[in-house]
Amino acid sequence: MSEDEARKHDITECPALDTPTENCENRMISSALFIPPVSLLFCTVTLLLVPSLANLLWSAEPAELKAPKPPWATTIAQDATGTRAILTVGDQTQVMRLIPAGSFEMGSTTGSRDDEMPQHSVEITRPFWLGDSEVTLGLWFAMMGNHTNEKTDNPRLPIEAISWNACQEFFQRMNARVTGLNAGLPTEAQWEYACRAGTKGSHAGDINEMAWHQQNSDGKTHPVRLKQMNAWGLYDMHGNVAELCADWYAPYSPARQCDPPGPPTGTHIVIRGGDCQDVPKLCRSASRGFTYRDYARRGYGFRIAIPSTP
Repeated sequence: MSEDEARKHDITECPALDTPTENCENRMISSALFIPPVSLLFCTVTLLLVPSLANLLWSAEPAELKAPKPPWATTIAQDATGTRAILTVGDQTQVMRLIPAGSFEMGSTTGSRDDEMPQHSVEITRPFWLGDSEVTLGLWFAMMGNHTNEKTDNPRLPIEAISWNACQEFFQRMNARVTGLNAGLPTEAQWEYACRAGTKGSHAGDINEMAWHQQNSDGKTHPVRLKQMNAWGLYDMHGNVAELCADWYAPYSPARQCDPPGPPTGTHIVIRGGDCQDVPKLCRSASRGFTYRDYARRGYGFRIAIPSTP
């Protein structure tokens, strides 16, 4: 093969055209962009069946916020699980998740204890903010200083060995320090509603993926946010530390309720979620516990709740 023939062999030529040479490039581009009808049909059907892909390809606009920025929040944003805001105290931050209003069946029809029954309808009429994690040692120290019952300096561990009374002092200091804040403990109904996040089973998902419990925790708490979150962006609602609620403990009523605050008086406080030394059965969404207001023991912690309006 001659040198000229070899050069021709290496060059990809356009088909012969009656138009000027520069149209050859245009034709190459048109050919490259041509999509056969079958392929075009496949792409169209795919985008129709996969809306998230269509949104990714066709929309570069940020998601619309579903709530105004609260006065206590440093930032607010929308993501795949909803609206989140950042609460800042000193050098510590807490992600707060906006829990939507809605209704659910509270309790259990086949509970391991009678106090989970009767299962009854509850309506949460107003959205509220809930910490995406349990309060950590870092956040506790930023607000309260040293905690003598703790022997670790890992700021990402959940605070534990906390009494209900100590929580009230924490909230008093935080509310006085952060402008526009009215934080407190969630009610028992708010807690279970947020824990379930729209689910109806024993747990909000795979308990081994979502919780530190007796069978996978090595008998100790672990840093927050390491396990799988629930559908509303909340971590460790099952296991790690059991969480104190605002309510006095009492038997359930079968009547439908709206925003139940719990009984006006009592002798014990509700605690929920189970801890790292509990079996999965005690970490269920409906499982209840109780303690005294002034009693602090390892495995007791809490998370922050904030009304969506002042």
